[in-house]
Amino acid sequence: EGGDPAAACADLLAALRDQGIRPFRERHLLEWEDYFSQSRVSVPDPAAQHIYEVSRYLLKANHHPRGFQPVGILPYQWQSVMFWDATFAQEAFLTCGNAPQAAAIGDQIKRLVPEGRKLAAELGNGGARIEWTANLDAFTRYDPPSRQFHNNAVWARGFCLLGDYLGKAPAPGDIVVIEDLLRFLIEEYERHGNARGHDSAFVGIDESIDDPKPYDTWTFALLLKALEDYFALCTRLDREPAFDRNVLPRIGEILSANVDDDGVLQSFRGGRLPHWGSLIFDLFPEHPAALPTIARMAENYDPEQDLFNFHGLNRYAEKTFPWATHTMIRCLAKIGRPEAMAYFLHNLNPVNYFGGYSERIYYHGEHYIEWFSTAHAALVLAMNTMLATEVRGRLQLLGGIDCRRWEDLSFEGLHAGAGWVVSLELKKGAVIHCEVTNLQDQDRELVIEVPSLGLRHVQMARPGRNTVSLSRMS
Repeated sequence: EGGDPAAACADLLAALRDQGIRPFRERHLLEWEDYFSQSRVSVPDPAAQHIYEVSRYLLKANHHPRGFQPVGILPYQWQSVMFWDATFAQEAFLTCGNAPQAAAIGDQIKRLVPEGRKLAAELGNGGARIEWTANLDAFTRYDPPSRQFHNNAVWARGFCLLGDYLGKAPAPGDIVVIEDLLRFLIEEYERHGNARGHDSAFVGIDESIDDPKPYDTWTFALLLKALEDYFALCTRLDREPAFDRNVLPRIGEILSANVDDDGVLQSFRGGRLPHWGSLIFDLFPEHPAALPTIARMAENYDPEQDLFNFHGLNRYAEKTFPWATHTMIRCLAKIGRPEAMAYFLHNLNPVNYFGGYSERIYYHGEHYIEWFSTAHAALVLAMNTMLATEVRGRLQLLGGIDCRRWEDLSFEGLHAGAGWVVSLELKKGAVIHCEVTNLQDQDRELVIEVPSLGLRHVQMARPGRNTVSLSRMS
């Protein structure tokens, strides 16, 4: 990218001849040591430990210094482009404390925003439109343009998360980008949706490209969460919102109408079998449809190959998509269910010999698109969420861990969200050490819950490190 690649390679080879391999190797080792030193996880299952470390490695190995984050680095892997699911990698980096990589992914999107404003104008909207895929320097052009509008909500929330995990507000320029991304969605729904009929404003194309499904759950859920995060940000900064808050209950009503008579959140209006687009419960863990929906999706199980299919799209010849299962695991962990760990250990099975995940496994068992970054990012997110995550104002520790099976584990430096960083050691089923760092610059209440051990603790946390003494009390 840029300059003369042949000349750049010649300069590198000349430096290698002059200096030898040692300085290059030392810089390489220092870079990776710094990356892995930001956090540490140690669990008693060797396979889980191995694949977790492999996954962290793969995320950075596929990370371009400018923030370009493709799903893979080989041409056959979805054209080596960057998808919306690079946000999985962005949040995985954040939970591990690798803020420079997470911020660089945001910078890559910001460089594309001027082009996104032109795309929005072509569709008759304000703001900026984030296309389905992008290469290093531009969006992929589709004719006609894709209808996968949830990209905007995913990235708007991604910019909110950058500040949330680090305990600070996004930069003013980032807030403008958030507003541009949300403005496109709101105008697309309110203006063009009214013209075409609201059911066609946000449609799901995964179930059928030729027959898009109305009221796509994933799009509306991501938009609702991104708007909630944005309005909360405006309140904290005493900033006048760019949008009317009355949009929130209207979107909430749409999602509620997608819940069927059995309490299952379908992936679109009138659906009968929820697919991955219904896995929104990491965003809304207290949603009443969470457990009924996950239970319904768990029925999509193949006993012959011992695989759960939480992706669940009719138009794919699939037995499983491992990333979707990890996303479901993260939902269970956010809810505080120890069953998350059982599914996590079960989902270690569909990997190649070296511990690499593919995008999907076909009916006959063949792995398709090996070393799929999204699956590895989803695994890191699932593991870290099982260990430490912020949920609606409280810090939930070991929420997805069955402490009867994993009696001994430890982690250091995991970013749980809301500016909390946690280190913990569990030995013989008891917490013997817990330290919580408050990244914000003021004292605030720290509420900790350890559902698997029946613990609840409240104290004031000063800025910086805070030692926490957890005992069996509520």
